[in-house]
Amino acid sequence: MNDFCFQKRIKREFSNARTPQQNGVAERRNRTLIEAARTMLADAKLPVTFWAEAVNTACYVQNRVLVNKSQNKTPYEVFNVIEFDDSYKVPTNTDPDDTTTKRDTDQSRRTVTFTTEDMQKNGETGLI
Repeated sequence: MNDFCFQKRIKREFSNARTPQQNGVAERRNRTLIEAARTMLADAKLPVTFWAEAVNTACYVQNRVLVNKSQNKTPYEVFNVIEFDDSYKVPTNTDPDDTTTKRDTDQSRRTVTFTTEDMQKNGETGLI
């Protein structure tokens, strides 16, 4: 296990069992997923019964978003040592008042919506 973590550049930190307060990284990650799921449900006006799908979608998207600009790789690429096919992503403007059709290539400057075809069960889920 130590060799695997070393190869993947994973820093192992240990905490006591059943004390989530000691694991700040996991707690922050969980909170981020919960907030993303809550936001998706509220924005799409979906009932709480879609909670599991919203959390799965949030996790899926966050694993494919850059977290470390210096490596210029997503968590998925770092862990699996392969590049994933991101041709399914379609950036669109989320501002309902903006009527322009021009797409901005600098995605860090705007909020974008990623339509995930393979995760989309109906017209509303699978969107961020």
